[in-house]
Amino acid sequence: YVFYFVAGSQIGAAVADTPYGPFVPEAEPIVRKGTFDCHTIDPGVYVEDDGTRYFLWGNQRAWVAPFSDDCLSFDEQEAFSWVPGDFREAIWIHKRNGIYYASWSENDARDPEYCVKYAMSDSLHGPWSEWKPFTPLGSKTFESQCNLVMPLPDGQFLYIGDRWNPDDLGNSPTLWLPIRIGGGEAMLEWHDEWTYER
Repeated sequence: YVFYFVAGSQIGAAVADTPYGPFVPEAEPIVRKGTFDCHTIDPGVYVEDDGTRYFLWGNQRAWVAPFSDDCLSFDEQEAFSWVPGDFREAIWIHKRNGIYYASWSENDARDPEYCVKYAMSDSLHGPWSEWKPFTPLGSKTFESQCNLVMPLPDGQFLYIGDRWNPDDLGNSPTLWLPIRIGGGEAMLEWHDEWTYER
């Protein structure tokens, strides 16, 4: 098991034999500060249909690179990047019916215009479509900022976002909502209650 973390504008990794730890950090960061043209934060992983794992990261510029087999390094020469829309941070890639969906946070989470947007492509390398809003504009993604877009075993997707509480970060609540993805559209809709059904 690999746990990715950010410290000092660098991305590190820690490994463990179980998801409960204890996690032991690697001696060197995966991405050092200043190595790539971005602020080095928000690590993520996308797994392709063939099992290839891609490392995702970046603020102000989105970066993607195929991981080594142990997911603890990557070949810097194979990394590629782009700037989707007014990209801020937290790039996530998901795929449905052969179409790639890239989603990201736009603007600072404290900005009244904060939202999550997405674009589509037939290739992980792009080109990407024009962005579209993930939720109705003005909803501020239901007062949350995107942490994760998680694929579920049956092909559905789950949005996990936090409602950042600067006065008590440890008690910032988490929002879990299903995402409707398909037919060239990704939409996060509000549900007062919902049940995951396979």
